Amino acid sequence: MGARSGNNYLSSLRKLKAEVWIGPTRIADPTIHPVLVGRARAIASLYDLQMEHPGAMTYRLDDGDRAGSSFIQPRSAIEVQARGAMFRRWAEYSGGLLGATPDSVNTAVAAMAAAAPFFAASDSRYGATLQDYYRRARHHDWCAAHTVLDDKERRLELVEKGNDGIIVNGTRALSVLGPLAEELLVLPPHDLQEESAADRFALCFAIKSNAPGLKLRCGDAPLANRFNELECVAIFDHVLIPWDRVFLCGDVARCVALLEETGAALNLRHQQVVRNTVAAEFRLGLAASLAAGRNLLAFPRIRERLNEMVVATQLARALLRAAETGARQDRWGQWLPLAEPLEVATTLLAQLAGKGPA
Repeated sequence: MGARSGNNYLSSLRKLKAEVWIGPTRIADPTIHPVLVGRARAIASLYDLQMEHPGAMTYRLDDGDRAGSSFIQPRSAIEVQARGAMFRRWAEYSGGLLGATPDSVNTAVAAMAAAAPFFAASDSRYGATLQDYYRRARHHDWCAAHTVLDDKERRLELVEKGNDGIIVNGTRALSVLGPLAEELLVLPPHDLQEESAADRFALCFAIKSNAPGLKLRCGDAPLANRFNELECVAIFDHVLIPWDRVFLCGDVARCVALLEETGAALNLRHQQVVRNTVAAEFRLGLAASLAAGRNLLAFPRIRERLNEMVVATQLARALLRAAETGARQDRWGQWLPLAEPLEVATTLLAQLAGKGPA
């Protein structure tokens, strides 16, 4: 199938019937629930953008299908730039205000699949499993959310290994995309350390959002629009993860190194910097418009703050361009943006957002 429409996504989400809770209420259909409907439609619109601009937002596969460019495993700096342009089109739809979109997980899975030997070194089946999952995710254009944060009181852990897969139990904090995702990518916890008994927390796998025993529980604060954030946790109650979805299990060293060694961290940062740059542009335009509309440009402090925003935004754009045009091939054969400009841009944009509007 490859790249799909927004209607296809919404239809798939309705059929999924994942166990999503908002406060004390189970949600029968997240695509029409008042708390989720705006965000669901926003995600659907992103998929429609792919269909409307296939040349700019998709790429052709060997079998002739077209896949979303966030799934690409770049073979040149030009393809890294093309992927960045796709990130930008999705981010511009919301002014960079959609905190989690499917391109984030897509680009991480693509990097991990390119680095399949990294996983195969832990267990020969893991590398092939990951590549197969990547192809399936790309073919179906799944909407996936990811999680790396454990609940400190109920950490996600391995309970049992069996012929059919592994049993896991515990709770994970989930990105705001969680209640609208068809798939969850569970990455190793960010605070995992090589210590006694840590192997039971060393997990990396993917699971369908409607897996038996899996609940997605969200806060019950009302949302006024389609771009607000929503706290969500994934609760695993002795959930079976089939072997064809397990990427690492019990290998603490590789779980600790996974994001950096596979290039997934750089790909995630690339998408984040693009989105945050778009958000900075949006805030700058809004602040300038408000200042002009209220005749505030005569005040030195207002002009100074707007100038700071202009400089920071232009620097972020330049750093992003440097990271993309300076992309290099890693040992797995994929091309990745330069790390240093992305790191500087990340810090710069965080400082800009922290200062607030003019």
